[in-house]
Amino acid sequence: MKHVERTTTYRVVVDAKGWTVIRDGRDDPIWRATEKLLALEYGRNVAVNNQPARLLVYAADGTVESECLFGL
Repeated sequence: MKHVERTTTYRVVVDAKGWTVIRDGRDDPIWRATEKLLALEYGRNVAVNNQPARLLVYAADGTVESECLFGL
């Protein structure tokens, strides 16, 4: 069984420059897009390739819209 504390969390969030994919524990975004769908696609791909991972997707108002778990 994989440990939750080793799980990497990725977030798809909106900011002043568009939609951003960030990884918890890093200050800089790992990817940026003008469209949410593109950021979501990238976020899913990076989470799948770095399992165990969690992807949190935020709405434009800052609330959590969805959560996806990969390899957990």
